[in-house]
Amino acid sequence: MRIVSLLPSLTEIVAALGLGDSIVGLTHSCDYPREAVEGKAIVTSSEISPYSMSQAEIHSIVCGALANGHSLYGLDAQLIEAADPDIILTQALCDVCAVSYPKVLSTCAKVLAGDEARPRVISIEPTTYEEVLNTILHVGEVCGALPQARQLVASLQAAHAHTVSLVAAKLDAGAPRPRVAFLEWTEPLFVGGHWVPGQIHAAGGEASYVESGARSRVLPHEVLPLTLTLALTLTLTRALTLSLSLTLTLRPTRSW
Repeated sequence: MRIVSLLPSLTEIVAALGLGDSIVGLTHSCDYPREAVEGKAIVTSSEISPYSMSQAEIHSIVCGALANGHSLYGLDAQLIEAADPDIILTQALCDVCAVSYPKVLSTCAKVLAGDEARPRVISIEPTTYEEVLNTILHVGEVCGALPQARQLVASLQAAHAHTVSLVAAKLDAGAPRPRVAFLEWTEPLFVGGHWVPGQIHAAGGEASYVESGARSRVLPHEVLPLTLTLALTLTLTRALTLSLSLTLTLRPTRSW
């Protein structure tokens, strides 16, 4: 089995199923686990650099590219051909997160036109935690590792159920659900969606501004300025715990 992964999370899933050695190509963003990504062909590229550009600059480039129908990422057809994959794992949920699905299909059609059976292009689009677990099962099935996938999902479900039970006990004892604004971007302020609100709820919080399964969205201007209080608990040693509380106010910036 020869696998090309076009999303870091899929690379991690493949590795977690014990198939790291089967990966023959991955993205420029794949960096974990190290033993699964080192020495593998990097088949994607991007002109966006989070290390040299501000988030406002990146947002402007992203909006311009999407408005003009341009892909944010390059896909090296020659490297794909050289990798000779049986399976290409990708996603069609978000053109900002990875190579666009149409670009993947068109590239495969060009470089592997003589072999209609290969590669299989598998696209995943989970929007909730439960669908993420189903994605693991799907990847396991198409990659010939369904027993490992079932075992991994069972362990994740057990850990999730344990967390939910601990949270339920605290809520039954009178603990409140704090309102949580999960920010995945700061210029402009983007509130995380999809599976994030469900995770927040499972952890005992109440997600603000985005429903579970919905897309991430820009924080509405009408809620700004928004004052948030963050409570941080840092366990330095078993005997020393440091609790901090800070308040910050979020306001619109000129770049919005």
